[in-house]
Amino acid sequence: MPAPGYKTMIMRYWTNIFLVIFCCQAVMVKGQGTFLSKLVNDSHDTNYITSYSTDYTTRLFCAIKNNQMGYKDNMVGKSLLYRPNNSVLFGVGVNHGILGLNYGVNFPFINEDDDKYGKTKFYDFTMRLFSRKFNVTLYLQDYKGFYLRNTKDMISGWDENSGYYIRGDIKSYTVGIDLSYIFNYRRFSCRAAVIQNEWQRKSAGSFLLGGTLFYNTATGDSSIVPTNLYYGLFFNDLKFNRSTNFSVGPTFGYAYTYVYKEHFFLLGSVNGSVNLAYTQLHLVQHDDKIKSGTVVGLRSEILISAGYNSDRWYLGLSFVDMNIVTQAPIDERSINFETGLFRFNIVRRFATKKPIRILNPGI
Repeated sequence: MPAPGYKTMIMRYWTNIFLVIFCCQAVMVKGQGTFLSKLVNDSHDTNYITSYSTDYTTRLFCAIKNNQMGYKDNMVGKSLLYRPNNSVLFGVGVNHGILGLNYGVNFPFINEDDDKYGKTKFYDFTMRLFSRKFNVTLYLQDYKGFYLRNTKDMISGWDENSGYYIRGDIKSYTVGIDLSYIFNYRRFSCRAAVIQNEWQRKSAGSFLLGGTLFYNTATGDSSIVPTNLYYGLFFNDLKFNRSTNFSVGPTFGYAYTYVYKEHFFLLGSVNGSVNLAYTQLHLVQHDDKIKSGTVVGLRSEILISAGYNSDRWYLGLSFVDMNIVTQAPIDERSINFETGLFRFNIVRRFATKKPIRILNPGI
């Protein structure tokens, strides 16, 4: 049994694994080396980028996850905004070659707020795969326990001294993938800001092109829409205990890193897409399902990072936020899913004369 105040099921622990390239079997090509080494070791302009992939990139970090699911009704101009009890995480990490690992711990004496926001049990796994040409992010999230962020605005007669409307029974499960191709990969590096095993020495940017696929479902023991809302026509007064949201589509964006005096940097990246989507609501009383058919959805992602980078040291912060809005199976209503991360990193790189060959194809 965990000690009092701990959140179980890895809720006080969060592991975030970063794989710098695709985990794929090396394919031998005569006269050209392996496919894996070609993927990792594409040439780059050393006047713009210095790579430390064969070094050990170690870090201390502080991170805050940001997740939210929402149900918006344009007819009444209001939204239900459910959030888990997000926590502050402290951890350590290391990158070497194609592999990276971060491990974060949720200290109970910092996050003693279950009385206010409720208890959240969660498993949050994010895998980032980086080659010089491609960025890939895989999501697997399982959360249980939410509170209504805008309780006072939505529930009639709610006493603000009572805190928030808490739903420990609501669960959210998400799986997804984002893929982006970096056109100017010889001069622009995402790895410099995100996994810190490179140094962007001159300003550069790149267009991004890729695709996204996401699935999210939320369930509750009773109606996700509270019965005592201010707005009786919210979602046509339908009471549902499950919503499902699936979307797929191409993405297009741009990223740019501004470098000042070689060491100080500011990275901004934005990409978005118009998706084909499908949504579904399960009604509580009749066990009926309201299906949307094929509808249009919107997805956006922003990444901002700033700090100091040098040959051995990196000091910086980053914020990434991904948001998906999809038409619900009722006119003028939509379902929203958002996930993000704020992180502060202190990084020290250590050179080695004997890099691990299996993690450094092509050396």
